[in-house]
Amino acid sequence: MRMRSFLIYFTSIMLMAAASISFIDGWNWVAHAALAPVTLAIIQADLRQYAIPVWLLVLAAILGCVFIYLDAYTLTANVGLAGEVLGQAVIEGAIVLAIAGCASIIYERIRGRAGIGRADIYFFAIVGIWLPLSSFGVFLFAAALGALAATILRQIRRRRPIQSATYVPFCAFQAATLWAMTLFVY
Repeated sequence: MRMRSFLIYFTSIMLMAAASISFIDGWNWVAHAALAPVTLAIIQADLRQYAIPVWLLVLAAILGCVFIYLDAYTLTANVGLAGEVLGQAVIEGAIVLAIAGCASIIYERIRGRAGIGRADIYFFAIVGIWLPLSSFGVFLFAAALGALAATILRQIRRRRPIQSATYVPFCAFQAATLWAMTLFVY
């Protein structure tokens, strides 16, 4: 069974890398292709362990910075301007992190329990680095819709009711949506 899982994982990475090469111009496809195994690892960790290792989140953020820098440098051929674009992307990530963190704290104070995991909040910052803020609404809608649909189908398959405390693997769907949306945004 382990060999089968490895083959599925390896094939997925190769297909994702091929999509990166096909859809993304310039050298930033390298960073996007490198995001493929990180995306799959985040999905696997969230679905199996309900926790994302911090090093995966840090790696995704670093790859996002490399992606944004290479994209800006490819378009402008100006190191200084590419650095400014990267700085703006990091600031946008920090803004998204602050908003998501405040919303989570407010929710916890009102409801008395956590509504979203810390890894999900940190992943919002990663999305703020990878994607422009103008596409964040579409990203959030797609990730939430996928996570909700998968959770409903899982609960139906298990013959369990959907409750307010039902676990939703949101970070897994954030990772998949981020990888897919960058193909079309850039």
